[in-house]
Amino acid sequence: MKILITGFSGYLGNSFLEVLKKKIGKNDQVFCISSKVIKKKNKLFKYKTLNLNNYKKTNQFIMDFRPDILFHFAWYVEHKDYLCSQKNFSSLNFSNNLYEIFCKLGGKKAFFFGTNLEFDPNSRTYSEREVTRKNHCNYSLSKFKFYKSVLKISKKYKSEFAWIRVFFSYGSKKENRLRLVPQLIEHYFSKKDYTIRHPEKIVNIMHVKDMARAIYLIYSKNIVGIVNLASYNSVKISQIKDLVYEKISRVFYVKSSKNTSRIELNKLKKINFREKITLSRGIKEMKENYK
Repeated sequence: MKILITGFSGYLGNSFLEVLKKKIGKNDQVFCISSKVIKKKNKLFKYKTLNLNNYKKTNQFIMDFRPDILFHFAWYVEHKDYLCSQKNFSSLNFSNNLYEIFCKLGGKKAFFFGTNLEFDPNSRTYSEREVTRKNHCNYSLSKFKFYKSVLKISKKYKSEFAWIRVFFSYGSKKENRLRLVPQLIEHYFSKKDYTIRHPEKIVNIMHVKDMARAIYLIYSKNIVGIVNLASYNSVKISQIKDLVYEKISRVFYVKSSKNTSRIELNKLKKINFREKITLSRGIKEMKENYK
């Protein structure tokens, strides 16, 4: 099996690669591409620096490698204002080109990564169905448009795909320090308080290593369609802060009610996915590795 992974040097892609290293078969060929200059390499995989905005080079590479499976992590998420950046539409365009040429040359199945921002912020249920809403930022709008393109291209070439909606995550050294948990840890070690805008907000936050394990299971169990990727457990943001600041040693999970949102996780339950890293353990490890 020939497997292509884009954006492998990023937050989630890098964690998935660590899982794949332990699962790779003898007859599998894995090619990892990134727009960044590649320094570290693993003997199990092949690596290439490639800007997907260069359609000519991208198409030639796909023609030469002819992958069976595509994991497409690459997207513009580096700038602190990426939610509003016009560069999201550049990601949309190169993703459309990539998937079209992948399918045209016989690609069997692709895995794409959506976002919980596809939903209305006031949604009571985050379903594993198509969302039809007015997206509130360029990031979610471009992702939604890409999903629509994926539907058309997959139907045209009769190719399978999984659309994995990534919810709240934490836990990687590569994680942007502007995200919630790294910010909390940074303020903790600086002996400064951190003001949370919405302390009562409830999130289903999952460690990125568990997310990577779930993605591999989705692949190995041949799951298709929309998959919500989030923790089974709900916590208040104020509890996460208290864990970081060591005001509590563990959290008590919030049960769903009429006043809280519910995330459908039917596909994860179908493949019997279980999280291994508790929130208290994950935060403790992040603090120990903090530099």
